[in-house]
Amino acid sequence: MNKKSRLERYHLFGIDEIIAYMEKTQEDSWCTKVVRSWKSNCFFGHLHAMCKDDWEATFNWDMFEEQWATTYMIYPVNDWEHPEYQQETPKQRVIAYLQNLKDWKEKTTWDLIP
Repeated sequence: MNKKSRLERYHLFGIDEIIAYMEKTQEDSWCTKVVRSWKSNCFFGHLHAMCKDDWEATFNWDMFEEQWATTYMIYPVNDWEHPEYQQETPKQRVIAYLQNLKDWKEKTTWDLIP
């Protein structure tokens, strides 16, 4: 059996791929206050749905939090609690936030770690 590391087996999605995926989601597939419900997701639920299995989802979730934004940083955006992100829907708020992370207009997790 050929044993590969997780890095070799699983795809790590870049910020451009994540934004593109989120842009393709339906507005009514987003929710607030929970990661996933029976018919909708918050940002991290959608990130999980991008992946081929739970291992890849865990890998991408962990790496997103380490590189870009933790749950504590993105949940207020998703849930309409961040004063800078008052767009009408969670999808619109999160995409605006992700774009600002990409454009370095928001501090990333790495920026905040001394």
